[in-house]
Amino acid sequence: SHLHGEQPSFGLGLRERTQGQGWGPKLMAAAMEDPRVKNLSLITLTVVKSNERAWHIYERWGFEVNLENRPEWVPEESYYMERRRP
Repeated sequence: SHLHGEQPSFGLGLRERTQGQGWGPKLMAAAMEDPRVKNLSLITLTVVKSNERAWHIYERWGFEVNLENRPEWVPEESYYMERRRP
């Protein structure tokens, strides 16, 4: 969302019955290869800390947990992640 704004954000959600079937990585690849997203200098997201599979997928795409600049609206049970491009 807000692809043309100062801080584009990303969201991906799967129903429980579809988890573990490879849809997360496939959807992530499709989203990150979208020309509108591919060259953005910054994208942010939040992920529930207990959802290790999801945050590992995000890490593979260059997202890093940012503990120092975590916005107030991010719940304690979630990580705030950013992907920055030069």
